[in-house]
Amino acid sequence: MVDYVLDACSLIAFFRGERGSDRVAEILTNNDCVIHAVNWCEVLYDLMKSREGESKVKEFSADLRKCGVTIYEAVDGDMCKDVARLKAKFFERKESLAFADCFALALSKKLNAPLVTSDKEMISVWDEYEIRFFRPPKLWFKPHHMINGAMNGKIEIDEYSSESEIVPTVNRLIQETAWLLKASFLDRRRFEAGFSAVLEDSFDDGRSKTLSLNMGAELTELYRPSLLVEALLVGVLAGAGYGPDLD
Repeated sequence: MVDYVLDACSLIAFFRGERGSDRVAEILTNNDCVIHAVNWCEVLYDLMKSREGESKVKEFSADLRKCGVTIYEAVDGDMCKDVARLKAKFFERKESLAFADCFALALSKKLNAPLVTSDKEMISVWDEYEIRFFRPPKLWFKPHHMINGAMNGKIEIDEYSSESEIVPTVNRLIQETAWLLKASFLDRRRFEAGFSAVLEDSFDDGRSKTLSLNMGAELTELYRPSLLVEALLVGVLAGAGYGPDLD
């Protein structure tokens, strides 16, 4: 019986000692873990890019065997269909899944084991597949739907333990974002009052949070939602210590 399926980023983080590698190490300890050959190829590619690529491959391959991780090499007809179905399903979406991600998900489904990852693209399928994030994906804001002009979305953020901490922080960031917009026609008070925030536990790890933001219809009429979201995201990223990287 397989306990976990690993994707490339989880092993890369483990090998390189990146953030979240301690959680991957916990998963590798006393658990049967599998990685698909396609995803293992991604790991090898990442290693090969460095000058000491060949030696790193030998070193990490030995580490992989010591950890007891199995490389799953089979690709049967059902898996091919699942991979193709996933890729086609997300073909026209902004958060399109890479082929390698589709293989990881298909293997997770086939073996009925959770997939260990940190790829933010997996957020789009975590209601259909069992996903375990070894570190929260980069903070993101994604509109979910528009109702009567109002927009609802979610921000994923870690390292906040309670609503008493995060909501005031976000309120302050909203104020700062309003200042950053520098829109003379936009009443800042209306801007600040146009958002409401609700915090919930996320990813069932006890450390991550989902912050649901609602942007009122009044704001979507006053200002382009895409620019509002972008500006707010920049402000929250900076305030949370994530820097300006929006990728």
